[in-house]
Amino acid sequence: MRRTLSKYDRYKGGLQTDSFADAISGLSSLESLICPSNIDWFWELKKIKYDRLKKLSRSQAILIIKNAQFIPSLSMLKVLLIALGIIDEKASLTFQDLIGTNGCDFKPLIKAEPQRYLAAIQNQIEWVEPKGSCIEVCKYIDTVEVCTIIAKATMQRFSFNEIEGRCLAAFIDENLLLPEWLEIKAALRCFNDTSPTTSSPDKDALLESIEGKQKLVVFIDRNITELCESIAPPAGGKDYEELIRFLYSNETLDQTFEKIIQVFPPSLALIPTIMSALDGDCKRWNLIVENASLELSNNVLEALVSVSTNTAFHYIKKRWPDSKNLLLDTDEHPISTDLIYLVLSERAFHIQDRLDIYCLDEDLDFSSKSKIAAAIISDVLSANMQPPALDSSIIEASLPLLGTLQRRELSLHFIENQESFAKICDILEKIKLEEFTGMRKGNIQLKLPDNDYGERVMSKFQQLAFIKNAKRDHGQLKAYLRPSVCV
Repeated sequence: MRRTLSKYDRYKGGLQTDSFADAISGLSSLESLICPSNIDWFWELKKIKYDRLKKLSRSQAILIIKNAQFIPSLSMLKVLLIALGIIDEKASLTFQDLIGTNGCDFKPLIKAEPQRYLAAIQNQIEWVEPKGSCIEVCKYIDTVEVCTIIAKATMQRFSFNEIEGRCLAAFIDENLLLPEWLEIKAALRCFNDTSPTTSSPDKDALLESIEGKQKLVVFIDRNITELCESIAPPAGGKDYEELIRFLYSNETLDQTFEKIIQVFPPSLALIPTIMSALDGDCKRWNLIVENASLELSNNVLEALVSVSTNTAFHYIKKRWPDSKNLLLDTDEHPISTDLIYLVLSERAFHIQDRLDIYCLDEDLDFSSKSKIAAAIISDVLSANMQPPALDSSIIEASLPLLGTLQRRELSLHFIENQESFAKICDILEKIKLEEFTGMRKGNIQLKLPDNDYGERVMSKFQQLAFIKNAKRDHGQLKAYLRPSVCV
C-alpha cells in the first residue's frame, strides 16, 4: 500500500538543502514560506540547519529563537547572536551573551536543555564566563553539574550568598567557595538547617547534610592558610557555637587543627562545647594543650582530668611551675590521685616542688606513696643534691622499697650534709640501719663495712669529732663514739 506523505515528508528534503537556505536568506519573515494556517508543523522540525546561512536578518533570528526552531550548536548560536548584533564573528560565546539579548529570551531554552547549551559553549578554546552571568544562569538551571562547570569557567570564587543552595556542596567540592571563616560559618549553618530534626527524617536530606559537611572539612584542610588570614566571626550565639563544635571535630588533619585552635582558642566558656565535639579524643586534647593558650585554672584542669589523666598531666607539665599552685589548692578543688602520682613521679620537676605536693596529699594509698617516696629519694641521691627537709613520712614510706645498699646511700647522703649529732641520729633512726642502732645513747662501737661507704661515714664522723680513729678488723671499720658528743 502506498503511504500517504505528510506535509513534513513532502517538504523536509527541501528544507535542509542549500537552495532552501539561499531562498530564505532574503526573506523578512520565515512565516511567508508556507500558509500561516499550516505553520505549526514547520516549527516542530527542530532540525533545520540555519547555520548554513551566511547571514540572517535580525527579524529572522528573532523568529527562529522565538519558536525554538534551531539546534543549539556553537555555530548556530553564533549565527543568531551575530544577527542580533550581540557579538561579532571573532568573539567567543558566553552565557552572558545569551541571557543578555534584547528582544529574545534564551532562558527558557537554556533551562529546558542546559547540557546542550553547555556543550556548545564549552566547545571553545577560550571560554571565560563572567561571574554575574554564572550567578544568574544558576538560578534557573536545575542541573548542579552544569552550574558547577559554568562556575569553574569564571576562574573566580563565590561567596555563600552568591551560590544556590542546591549547588553549595558541589561548589565547595570544586574549591569554588571564598576561603573565609564567615563563609564557612554560613555554609555550615545551611547544612545544619538541611539536616532534619524530626522523628522521621528525610534520608536524602540527611545524607545531603552529611556529605556537605564532609566536603566542607576537605575544603578547610585545602584552604587553611587562606582561612587563617581572613577575619574570624565574632564570638557568641548558636551559629558560633556550632562552628566551634564543627572545627574542633576530629575530622580535619592534625596540622589543620593546630592552626584552627590558634584562630579559635578554647576559652573556658567553650570547654563544654569542645568536650562534646572531641568526645574523649585524647590526641586532639593533647594538641590543644600543646598549641593553644589554655587558661590556667582549676576548672580547666578538672575538665582535662575528665578527658584523661595523661592529658591533664600534659597540661600541668606544659604550664609548670605556674600550675603547681593548682595542685596545692586541694581544699577547694580535689585532685585525682592518679594525676598526683604522675606529677610526683615526674623527674623534670624540682624535687622540692614534688615534696611540697607529696606532703599535702593525704589521699594516696600507701603503695603509691612508697613508690613515689622511693623515686624522690632516688632522685635526690642521683643528683647529689643538698638534702631537702625530708620529714619522717617520706622516709618511712620509702623504706619498704629501699634495700640495704639504698638505705646506706641515703644515710651517707644526709651524714655528709649535716653537722649536728642529734640531727644525724634523727635521720638514721628513720632509715633504720642495723649498724647505727643505739647510736643516740652513745658508748657503743660502730662497725661498718670496709668499703667506700664505711670509709666516708667514718671520715665524716672523725671530722665532726664523733670518733677518734677507725680501725680495720676482718673486713670491718670499727670505732667507738666519744661520750662527749652524745650529751
